[in-house]
Amino acid sequence: MWVEIYERGERMFANLGTGQCQWEAPIGEPIKQANLSQWWELFDHSTGRFYYYNAFKMTTVWHRPLDADIIPLARFQQRQRRARQDSQISNSKSTTSANNDATSTASNNTSTRQLLNASSAGHSMSSREDLIEEMNEEEAENEDVILENTIALSACTTPRRTPGVGAESSPESSPVKTLNNSRLITREKSKSVATPTKSPADKKIKRSLSAASAKIPKSNFGEACSGAFLLNRGFMKKPMLVSELLTFQKKQLKRPLTNGSSKILMKEFGESFRLVNSYLENEKMCDLVSLISFGWNHSEIANEIYPSIIKQSRHNPNDRSLQVALELTAICLYFFAPSNKNVQNLIKEWLNLHERDHKPFYQSCLSRLKKVVEKGNRRGLIDPGEPEILLAKRHIYQKSMFGTTLEDILATQNEQFPELEIPWIQRELTSVIIRLGGLSTEGIFRLPGEIDRVNALRVDVEDYHVRNADDPHVACSLLKLWLREMGKPIFPEELTEEILNTSENKEESLEIISKLSDLTKTCLTHLIRFLQVFAKEKVSQKTRMDSANLAMVMAPNLFRPMSDDPRLLLDNSRKEINFLRNLIEGMDTSSASEYDSCFTVEKV
Repeated sequence: MWVEIYERGERMFANLGTGQCQWEAPIGEPIKQANLSQWWELFDHSTGRFYYYNAFKMTTVWHRPLDADIIPLARFQQRQRRARQDSQISNSKSTTSANNDATSTASNNTSTRQLLNASSAGHSMSSREDLIEEMNEEEAENEDVILENTIALSACTTPRRTPGVGAESSPESSPVKTLNNSRLITREKSKSVATPTKSPADKKIKRSLSAASAKIPKSNFGEACSGAFLLNRGFMKKPMLVSELLTFQKKQLKRPLTNGSSKILMKEFGESFRLVNSYLENEKMCDLVSLISFGWNHSEIANEIYPSIIKQSRHNPNDRSLQVALELTAICLYFFAPSNKNVQNLIKEWLNLHERDHKPFYQSCLSRLKKVVEKGNRRGLIDPGEPEILLAKRHIYQKSMFGTTLEDILATQNEQFPELEIPWIQRELTSVIIRLGGLSTEGIFRLPGEIDRVNALRVDVEDYHVRNADDPHVACSLLKLWLREMGKPIFPEELTEEILNTSENKEESLEIISKLSDLTKTCLTHLIRFLQVFAKEKVSQKTRMDSANLAMVMAPNLFRPMSDDPRLLLDNSRKEINFLRNLIEGMDTSSASEYDSCFTVEKV
């Protein structure tokens, strides 16, 4: 009896009596057609029980499904198992010596006759108990079920399953194993029948598949990162390559790309893929906001988003899709990092492929990836909004006030504020802190501002206005963030050791300032004069922040750590505080007096 079997959309025909398996439909033979209610009855040697597998639903259960079309493939398994073992024995005999060729041929013929005899004898057995007894007599070298073609002699083991619906996806189940160097079923025609005539629809499908496979060559892209992905394609197929998995497709995903197991991933992977696909096609802001929110709130969705972007950009017929994908990756990296290191390495590998043709995106993505991996995701309780996302997009093409050098900031602001010798952001934030009552606010500089309001003020500052500032703590937090994220710190790393060595002597501390560049010295003078206002006795009585406390909270923003050793960091921290305190208490800042109107020094 011939039956039609489907596994992941690929059709084959098996003869339950002879064990023959082939791709083409046998001519002149009755065939039992496959359908959605078709279940395979198989045998598990590890438990000695039958189980049932639905290839359409990819579901495995122990109990016999009701009102189902049961295909008894257990005997078919056993015959294939015997055929493989007999063939392996015959092949090993044939390679021992050239003088034993005749003996090996006879052995092969004997094995074939034994297989046919066993097949016909087994066919006469009717009870399931006899079949169980027959199978238990086999030597259990491999505890998993084997379903393979006699000609191909390729092995495929089935997982140990947990009873119940959906047993294949149970945490106790083992992954399906396949051989990498052979197909499970070889496309060999049955020698007993002629080649059937193919319908025009079959020919059309074959031509389209051939054209697609010829257009997209196989590559080793992403193979070093394969541990992050679900590459197994089904019960009787070998795993796909990462380059095959990460290739553009129009249809929605049926399962996640990555191998995460969280409930949120299984629930939302389809929606995140849809948002990626939609944005690459239409570039709608609503899709971008939703996608950023997904990745920022859920780390496993973040790990899914980046491979989805890469997948939909590779071999995409839309020429613009690659540029949009690179831009989208840079925007995402502004807010959240992939927690999986394999995904991080995949992003780097993908970016390296486009370094020459898309260098601005390459540089922006790499710098943001490094920063977000080191410092973590964008902080806050409120999801990123449209203004912040637009800012992240804008700074792909132009420099931000944050994370850049003093020279770059002055060059950027020169058109609007050519008269300023210091960064506009430094002058404005220091003025806002005093205007909002910072001189009488207890814990100023020490207490942090609300992080979401800091993020909002940062967006305003990038547009050169602070109209919405209403809390001195928020302005102080943003000032410290700007100083901390400078491309080059106020105190250069090459002078740090020399600076720290002068921390115990006030005169030496003041003298070493002359080694700073003119621009750095100007900015430092302005900052120290600003801190000196808060160090005055009548101000510190209200704020509880004297020169020592001010130096303690501001020093980490002006220096870069020189070591990862905790003991050395602690010792250097003490020296940094002493050095900054020497400057606050003894540095001559009269050259910055032009900004006294901002500091309201005379009113203090």
